[in-house]
Amino acid sequence: MSSLPINEIDCRGQQCPQPILSTAKAARSMKGSGGLLRVVADDDAFPADIESWCRSANAELVSLETADGTYHATVKLAGPKTTTMGMPPMHTTAGPTLVVSSPSVPSEAEILGLDCCGMQCPGPIVEVAKFVRSMEPGTTFVVTADDDAFDMDIASWARSNGSKLVEITNQGGISSAKIVYKGVERTEPPAAPMRGNHQAPGSPSTGLLTIDLTATPPAQRLNTLWGQAVNAPAGTSTLEVHAPDMAFGADIASWCKLSGHRLAGLTSTTNGVIATVALTPVTPDAAPVASAAASSGVLVTMPPAVPATSSNSDIAPLAVPAQKSCAILVLHNDFEAIMAALLIANTAVAQGMNTSIFFTFWGLNALRGERPRKDVEAPKTSWMQRMMKWMMPKGPKRQKLGQMNFGGAGKMMMNSIMKDKNIMTMPELFDAAVDAEVRFIACTMSMSVMGITKADLMDLPNLEYGGASVFVENAANADINMIF
Repeated sequence: MSSLPINEIDCRGQQCPQPILSTAKAARSMKGSGGLLRVVADDDAFPADIESWCRSANAELVSLETADGTYHATVKLAGPKTTTMGMPPMHTTAGPTLVVSSPSVPSEAEILGLDCCGMQCPGPIVEVAKFVRSMEPGTTFVVTADDDAFDMDIASWARSNGSKLVEITNQGGISSAKIVYKGVERTEPPAAPMRGNHQAPGSPSTGLLTIDLTATPPAQRLNTLWGQAVNAPAGTSTLEVHAPDMAFGADIASWCKLSGHRLAGLTSTTNGVIATVALTPVTPDAAPVASAAASSGVLVTMPPAVPATSSNSDIAPLAVPAQKSCAILVLHNDFEAIMAALLIANTAVAQGMNTSIFFTFWGLNALRGERPRKDVEAPKTSWMQRMMKWMMPKGPKRQKLGQMNFGGAGKMMMNSIMKDKNIMTMPELFDAAVDAEVRFIACTMSMSVMGITKADLMDLPNLEYGGASVFVENAANADINMIF
């Protein structure tokens, strides 16, 4: 019985992302061995980066120890994978070609073929999406293309819909991708509700409940809607919701999507908007979904499920989705860029999303305090780094407008208008993000380049230090990615 291969690399003196790049290179040299990789590094971002890299590379972080500012990581790499021999590329001139389809394990003569040679991005992917529309789940097919972006595009397409990319081969500049199509569940849409006569609100004879939100403050409309919906009279099948402005249309559309009901109509009137909602009846599988999600501690931004004592037992409980996430990268320190990033971050976390902001290069200035912290030791910086830091504005309040700044006059005008419109100021948005526990991640590589130390940054409970790998993992798993 042979022991596992062990490889050791010394990354001391390297700054992010170089330790992770060295780790990945060493892992590639041990590809599929299932061996151990021992990494030594002294970059502050290394602990977070190596954890993120292990999760992304399907490796196991066996141990991570620190001593005298040096980190020692032991990583167990993934074992060997069984691969399939490559197929020769299929290239015809007649476009999509149907050979034979079989539900059993197909032979090469029974595999569907699609020829996308001559097409440029996004043509091949568009054709693949069309090709699989009527395809049965589990069907194997091969796509050939000569577009340079095809290999990465088809891999992304397969990951996005859960299909299995068996292999990609390339011969003579023509790529051939073999895929097992996962398929999608097809469900019949609910029938459109019948509109009854407009009788008294809550009349069970029509199944229609009218909810008037015209005098309700905007921030309370959805909660009021939910409360009246779950306590609707038995037999209610349709809601008619009145609101004073068209902006409510987007709100109720989101509410319907979250709660599992259907927005059957949206009509503009002289007094605002009328939304018609078809309530989804409870199915045998509906209730356990909500209770299981609630027990797992998933954050819900609306009331959880219809109470068991509700008079309307036909209304489906809120289907609680897995918690979504938002990854934001702040590259610039323009006032409006940071303002927009904080607006999005506060909105995302308010809607129950795990939210992180990665501050890099000029964006790091938004995290700087007025004075250096005394409780953190400041490392020595060069005169060029000190000069660069001296020329850059500190903290969120001092950032300049990227357009029409006019020596600060433009920013004063914007702040004045925002105050008159009762819009949250930059410091208020910043404090709100801190209170909501939005993850602030400072890029340590950018800090070392620009001479910004930990002592220069504000003492914030939600501030972390990381490198490029942390952002890449957050972005790869996020539902929303934005760069400012």
